[in-house]
Amino acid sequence: MGFIKKLLQSFKSRNKVEYEILEYNRDFIKNLVNDHQRFFELYHAIKDQFVTNSDYDQMKKHIQNFKVAIELHLMMEDTKLYGYLRKIHQDNELLYELVEETQQETDEIADEVLEFIEKYSHEENYKSNINNFMNELEDMYRLLSKRIELEENKLFPLYRE
Repeated sequence: MGFIKKLLQSFKSRNKVEYEILEYNRDFIKNLVNDHQRFFELYHAIKDQFVTNSDYDQMKKHIQNFKVAIELHLMMEDTKLYGYLRKIHQDNELLYELVEETQQETDEIADEVLEFIEKYSHEENYKSNINNFMNELEDMYRLLSKRIELEENKLFPLYRE
């Protein structure tokens, strides 16, 4: 397991972040939305590279770039977004529960996206599953799009001072 993945698991295992250290950041949601756009760019780079030249050595850098970007993004969301939303909505049972349920749902989606990345980050897996790669890439794209839509429509509007 890579360093970033271990760090991500460490953040997830702490589930409840210390509320008093979480502060509002007016640029935070804009940065998350920019990350989401970057994921779509990285997805298209992977897809275009596969169509142009599906050799693993050519694909590896694109898959690794996507992996690092998404793992760092997930750490930020798990700590700063969900923690902050829990903090500011701790007295509103309905909104607090919405945050909890949405995080559970988005975590399940993230696990599937990370599973795809992990599978195709290894040359032997990539080569033995190359015939399934494009279909699985499209499935991962749909899952990622669903997660982003959930976050941007349900959670981001709840982020406020």
